[in-house]
Amino acid sequence: YGVVVVTAAGNTGPGINTVAAPADADSAISVGAFVSPRMWEADFGYQVSQDSLYYFSSVGPRRDGAWYPSIVAPGSAVSTVPCWMENPYMLTEGTSMATPHVSGIVAHLLEAGDKLGIKTTPSFIKRVIEEGARDLPHFNVIEDGHGVLDGYGAYQKMKEIKEERKLTGTLFSPEYGTGSGVFAREYIPQRLMFNIKNHGNRDYHLEWSSTAPWLKSELKSTHILRGVNREIPILFDLPYKPGLYSGVLIGDDKDVPGVEIEIPVNIIIGAE
Repeated sequence: YGVVVVTAAGNTGPGINTVAAPADADSAISVGAFVSPRMWEADFGYQVSQDSLYYFSSVGPRRDGAWYPSIVAPGSAVSTVPCWMENPYMLTEGTSMATPHVSGIVAHLLEAGDKLGIKTTPSFIKRVIEEGARDLPHFNVIEDGHGVLDGYGAYQKMKEIKEERKLTGTLFSPEYGTGSGVFAREYIPQRLMFNIKNHGNRDYHLEWSSTAPWLKSELKSTHILRGVNREIPILFDLPYKPGLYSGVLIGDDKDVPGVEIEIPVNIIIGAE
C-alpha cells in the first residue's frame, strides 16, 4: 500500500539472532537502541567515552542471513505514560523509544521527496535511511545495522540517489533454501554462488569490495545487463579461530549514485 513501516528491533539482546517478527520483515525498517556520551550524561549522569548501544538492543541477522536491524537511533526519551501514573512523563529506554526518531525522519523525507518531485517508495526511503546513516566502527553490522540515524545524511542521499535499488540478490542457505545474506552456524563456507537480478532499465558495472579481509568476490568486477540474472562466486578465507566473523561484500557502480548491492555475511566458528 506504499506505507513505510518502521518497527522496533526488540529488547531481547545482546545475543545473536534476537531480532524477531515483525522487525525482520523484508521491507520494514527495524531500529535498534543507540546511546551517545551526551545522552549518558544528560539522562543518567554517567561519563562515557564513546557511542554505544543499550545492552538489551536486539541483534541480527535474520535466520536466512538478511541484514537486520536496519539502523539504530536514540534508545531513551522522556515520554508520556498512562494517566494513572503519579507523573505523566517518564524517562524510558527501549527500541520502542528509538523507533519514533526514525519515523519522524521518514515523515520529513516523504515531505521533502514530494517537494523535490522524487518518487518516495518504501524501499527508496529505507535505502536512503540506511545509506545516509553514520557508521559505528566498533560494532558489527548485526549489532548496529547500517549505523546511527542521520536525518540530514538521509536527505542528502535522497537528492543524490533519487531511486530505489534495481539489483536484488539471493544465495543458497542450507537451512532455508535461499537468503539475501550468509548466516552460518553449523558449517564453514568456502565458496558460495550469489545470484543477482537486474530489475532496472540500464546495465550496471559493479566493482567489488569487502569490509573484511577474509571475504571477497572471485571477480574484481561484474557487468550485469538489464533484465538479466547473473551468478557471482563469493570466496571465504577464514582463520578458523573461534568467534563471530562479520562483514559485508559491496557491489558498486562508480558511475551511479549510491551503493547498488550489499551482501551481509556472518559466520560463527565455535570452540572445540
